[in-house]
Amino acid sequence: MRVQLREGRSDDARAQAHKLRGAAGSVALLRLSATAGALEHVLRVAENPIAPLRVLEECMRETHAVVDDYLAREAAPRPSAPAPAPTASGNDTRKLLKALFDALEQDDPGAVEPLLDALDMLLPPERLRILNEQVADFDFRAAQGNVAALLADGLNHERS
Repeated sequence: MRVQLREGRSDDARAQAHKLRGAAGSVALLRLSATAGALEHVLRVAENPIAPLRVLEECMRETHAVVDDYLAREAAPRPSAPAPAPTASGNDTRKLLKALFDALEQDDPGAVEPLLDALDMLLPPERLRILNEQVADFDFRAAQGNVAALLADGLNHERS
């Protein structure tokens, strides 16, 4: 966009900002989408685009760094959670649920899924199904709420 603006092609730069806004929004990069939208607006009303362009460029660098970090973490091997025997004690189940609660704070399904696997034979199937769906939907706060409820219930709902 900087080159387009330098060459006097502000309509092309505005179109590029519009495309970036939509693409970023479609993958939930909301800050990048809003920043691109702000530049698009500035270009539409023919204001000086230099400051918003700098903000957008910085936002793109930060987004790129965050995505790179995420991809590096996803590619790194993860230690597997130890799978307890189906006859694990309520204390073992409680420890796994606490670890699951903490892992949900990371908003990373890769950190959560081994713990859900370890809890497979320890929780009621319906409760486990709901937790798996919430993680699949990236609804980590709702999953934390369900884990907290299991812990508060004193695990009275363990699999029999």
